[in-house]
Amino acid sequence: MEEWKNWRRFYAVIAQANLCIQKLPQVLEKDIRYNEQNMKVDIASVRFLRALAYFYIARIWGDAPLISDVVDNDFNNRQRESQARILDFVQQELVAAAAALPWNYNGQQPEYLGVYYDQGGSFWQSRIASKAACYAMLAHLNAWRGDYASCESYARLVYENTSLGNYTFAATASLTTETAGVFGGQNNGVIFALTADANFQESAAKGHLEDWTLSTPLVDKTTPDIFIPADSILQIFSEPNDQRFAISQSGAVTGDYFRNFTNPVPMFSKIKARSFTQEPLYNDFQSAIVITRYEDIVLLRAEALYYLNDISNAVVYLNTIRTRRGLTEFDTQTGGNVLTAILKERQRELLGEGHRWFDLLRNQRADLYSGLSKDQIQAGAALWPLAQSTLINNPSLQQNSFWK
Repeated sequence: MEEWKNWRRFYAVIAQANLCIQKLPQVLEKDIRYNEQNMKVDIASVRFLRALAYFYIARIWGDAPLISDVVDNDFNNRQRESQARILDFVQQELVAAAAALPWNYNGQQPEYLGVYYDQGGSFWQSRIASKAACYAMLAHLNAWRGDYASCESYARLVYENTSLGNYTFAATASLTTETAGVFGGQNNGVIFALTADANFQESAAKGHLEDWTLSTPLVDKTTPDIFIPADSILQIFSEPNDQRFAISQSGAVTGDYFRNFTNPVPMFSKIKARSFTQEPLYNDFQSAIVITRYEDIVLLRAEALYYLNDISNAVVYLNTIRTRRGLTEFDTQTGGNVLTAILKERQRELLGEGHRWFDLLRNQRADLYSGLSKDQIQAGAALWPLAQSTLINNPSLQQNSFWK
């Protein structure tokens, strides 16, 4: 846990981004093979990644040092800026990046004409920043801030430009396919992902979600380290005919989100992008961290429309996902609260993808599921504590209030 509390990896990304932004104009001056078109897109991509890192820092730790210049030795003296100030910076960076980035890298977009680094558009699909990736994160940013009018506007841009961005709804089967599906990272159902492609030596035997969630027969481990109890699974997947996971009255299991369901500890098998060798068994995990995909933004738009009191259209977008997964359309007369239905559909569709906690926090429902009281959350319990090494290295920092 001490390692997970440390924001060092995020700031390592930020430091490299700051260095790229400073040095790329110098590369343009000195390398005749480099051109201004490349530089503009490269800098925009780097600004997107820096903004993404800061967005996670702000949601996880709250206030934090805001560093947008190249730092040599004075990082440890930087004081924390407010979460609001960091989110302002994220918004500014994403808007600037969106203006310079193409919808896709097919070489026919006005922001980038020609072949990008000798690879066609399909090579870059979902694994590099794009207009859609920026607008998707702007939709999330504004939802987090409670500005649902802006959230809906950015989500609509993503929704209405699928042909330009070359992304689409993911087939249910592709959610659980081992390497060629959504979690291979390079997939038309994905808007942006951080890939771990074995072809480029990015895969690893440790550190991936699968290392904690898989068990026999997929890996040589009797019981997974992390699991969802069977009763919780049944509460989440409580409707019949769900293609992701369902149990019939006769006890037959369909869908591949879970395996070994009759065992005391079920296995979460949705994400399992891996290669392996036998004798002895060695796993090489290569699942991508899917930051955002089309279904995420469609359901986020439904959430925004709910808060904008456009309930009928909120239900339309909710049902767009439900019917694709084998569920009946949501009925406002019998289905209960619309927002609850949207959040539950986000839970089912995006299970294991890192959205649920942030969904609960921004909708002020974390106390209903986490064991934390509203008073504790108000006092800062939803923020992660800072690692002791972080506090030691930077004496100007103080521990988050709840964890002092």
